[in-house]
Amino acid sequence: METLNASLSTLLASMPPTLRTLWGLFALLMLLAIMASVRWERRRYVARNQALAWLLLRIATLPIIVASAAVVVLPSRAISGLEALAAAYLLAFSLGPLVFFGLHWLVAAVVGLSRRDAFAIGGSGLLILIVPLLLASQAQRWFFEIARAVDGSGAERGSPFVQGPQKPQPLQIVNQQRFTVPEIGELWTERWKAPAGVQVERVELKVRGQFVAVDGASSNYLCKTGADI
Repeated sequence: METLNASLSTLLASMPPTLRTLWGLFALLMLLAIMASVRWERRRYVARNQALAWLLLRIATLPIIVASAAVVVLPSRAISGLEALAAAYLLAFSLGPLVFFGLHWLVAAVVGLSRRDAFAIGGSGLLILIVPLLLASQAQRWFFEIARAVDGSGAERGSPFVQGPQKPQPLQIVNQQRFTVPEIGELWTERWKAPAGVQVERVELKVRGQFVAVDGASSNYLCKTGADI
């Protein structure tokens, strides 16, 4: 948990101010929308004198989500290579929904709700998870464009990290290739070449606040041959 909090703090600190504000407003709007939908759903069951049964099933949704995710993730992690991704997709659209709605139906039967109520409450809980993620993926592009225009940060589309002022690249990209490596997946490679008169002495990467050389003989980041990188 501490590592997750530290990662989130680092991510937020690295965002341009406008981008941080936009994501904060988005999160607030999503939270208000979720609260409104849950409140509306609760009023329906209060009118039927089933508020307690609804509350118990709605609370049970959280561990049910964990159990449904486990039946997808755990078997997939036991498989290596690209087959793991195929297994995850297969389980996500077969066993995952079966466990999710099956457990909702079981809990609903215990607390005195109908099967229809179980599927309705389970479906609304699923929408509460999926809709904000879909909206976030659609809004991401516009948020970065707005942040770029307001802050002049030059942040790349899809990247939350701030870049420095745009300058001509000191190295020329002369070749780009995509490889598919067994047990690893896709790899993207670039070949760089320094212009005449430029001598590359050291290439460093910022890791946890420290700059570490990544062009040495033991590096797994870069390979160097003369002025070619």
